[in-house]
Amino acid sequence: MTPAGLRQLLVNTAVAHALPGITVRFRSRSQPLLFVGGERHGCGAPWISSCALRRGVSEALVCAEAANEVLSFLDLPEGIDPTIEMGGKGSSQVHPGGIASAVIDNRIVHLFATTLNAAHVRATVSQRSPDNEPFRCNHPHRIRLHSDIGLRVTLVSAELPTWADRHEVSGAELALQHVLTRCCAQELASDLHHLQLTI
Repeated sequence: MTPAGLRQLLVNTAVAHALPGITVRFRSRSQPLLFVGGERHGCGAPWISSCALRRGVSEALVCAEAANEVLSFLDLPEGIDPTIEMGGKGSSQVHPGGIASAVIDNRIVHLFATTLNAAHVRATVSQRSPDNEPFRCNHPHRIRLHSDIGLRVTLVSAELPTWADRHEVSGAELALQHVLTRCCAQELASDLHHLQLTI
């Protein structure tokens, strides 16, 4: 897999595992390869649970690193990435940019994943914006971080009670969008730095 394809695999796997009702489809061109999450049905491809996907990807990462090999997905040729499509069922939704949400018990959870570690995410969030204003995210949608060591990603989430009004929900979504934008910029900068080192 390419570095970009591996990143998509890791973050989509993490989100699908973290939130109920999130589904992931893998395909190569028009050929379905794998369906993850939701209910088992005849979708023209093998079906596995999000827990099984996370375990499989985590173990594959360890094996590939131990053998100093590039990870491949379901025997696709080297350098070929699957197309990954994330969706939601029931109250679970996928929003533009890779943020997903689901109702868990009496909470609405908005979440995305990044390949930055938690320390880098905290540093990214604490940076001042171009207008020199520090990023602020106050109650009731305080940003929470959780490291998924197996997938080498950080889950970034904001939670609200199910009785929160639309204004509060929009505020949580906007807060996460700001963090996501900053994380994407940091990931891009890291990719460019790595590319310069390898040229």
